[in-house]
Amino acid sequence: MKKTNYLNFAILLLMAFAITGFNFEDPSFQENGKEYIMFILSIILISIYFITRFSQNNSYSPVKTTTVKNLLILPIILLFTITVSAQEWGTVKGNTVTMKEIGPVWPGCEKGTAAQRENCFDQKLYAHISKNFRYPAEAYKKNDQGKVTVNFIINEKGMVEVTSVSGGSKALQEEAKRNIMSMPKMAKPGMLAGKPRAIKFTVPFTFKTGK
Repeated sequence: MKKTNYLNFAILLLMAFAITGFNFEDPSFQENGKEYIMFILSIILISIYFITRFSQNNSYSPVKTTTVKNLLILPIILLFTITVSAQEWGTVKGNTVTMKEIGPVWPGCEKGTAAQRENCFDQKLYAHISKNFRYPAEAYKKNDQGKVTVNFIINEKGMVEVTSVSGGSKALQEEAKRNIMSMPKMAKPGMLAGKPRAIKFTVPFTFKTGK
């Protein structure tokens, strides 16, 4: 193995050792992660400098441009990942750690930031309720109207569980519950501190015959 290859391998080994020692869920890493990555980036840049100088003095072992690019891409990706992860995970200010609850992900809403996924969830939920809304035939004939409120959770497995239904007649309550229970299984459940969490929701239904 050429000397340059030994140096490249040593750098990659150092990066792997440093990076795998980080716990991305650790609040201290969330607070100081950028500084850690900048430190690694500095080591890589210094190493590239010495490799380049070495290769200039050894014509048989030039440093490939792709190798340099690969060494630079990894810390940049990690730095971006830490920034996004910290925003979604929560905040750390001094000795105060604020955990942020992340909502479940509706099928088809997997891409994007937490805010984009949440907005997509709201749109999908509204579309689902509108598409599946049915006015019970007998209730319509009797001019049975009212507002029904459905409280439900999306559990740790991404499944819907109705906890309570209030308001309106029994027929209207059953229809509102049916609508919510027909929701699909979520692509991902809600999360808190990196663990699945049941998330509570409240949806109102207004039944009007227009008569």
